[in-house]
Amino acid sequence: MNKVPAERLFVSINLPDHITETVYCQGRDYFSNHRAIKQIPQKNVHITLKFLGDVQAARIDEVEQAIASSVAGIKTFNIELDNRIDAFPAINKAGIIFIGVRQGAEDMEKIFTGLERNLDVLGFKPEKRKFVPHATIARIKKKMDIRRIAEKLNFKQFPVFKCDKIMLMESELKTTGAEYRIKREFGLKYF
Repeated sequence: MNKVPAERLFVSINLPDHITETVYCQGRDYFSNHRAIKQIPQKNVHITLKFLGDVQAARIDEVEQAIASSVAGIKTFNIELDNRIDAFPAINKAGIIFIGVRQGAEDMEKIFTGLERNLDVLGFKPEKRKFVPHATIARIKKKMDIRRIAEKLNFKQFPVFKCDKIMLMESELKTTGAEYRIKREFGLKYF
């Protein structure tokens, strides 16, 4: 029985290199002392807007059209990351360590809402959890209390950057970890 070709996809805002470098290098200084914490590679730090999962190759065109419709009319906007870490499901039982968004969250919420609506029509299940824009920077297999780390790990204020596009990304799972590739860029509207 042949498997139908599929690609593991998600929609994201990719962060500038100077920001991911700061996040990775500063985080490494704190996380390297904790064997349970697995830091996300610098090249993989991004803001996920919608995880799609495995998408059959034959459906990618309609997915791209749904994404394009979701950003139609959305203007470019500024993003500033928070300088403190937080965690899901909670800081005292962290499984995912992330940096939140200080500026630009409302614009991301508009894009997310459009993605939910347009992709739901195609059979992609809407998120059950509230959308919280964030950049995952580390994962923990066995949940732990990271309040002490959070008190010490303060990033310098991140520079504001302009978001002028969102990406459809492919994630290929390998033994060395996930490798991400840009499948398509969707430009936002300039003023």
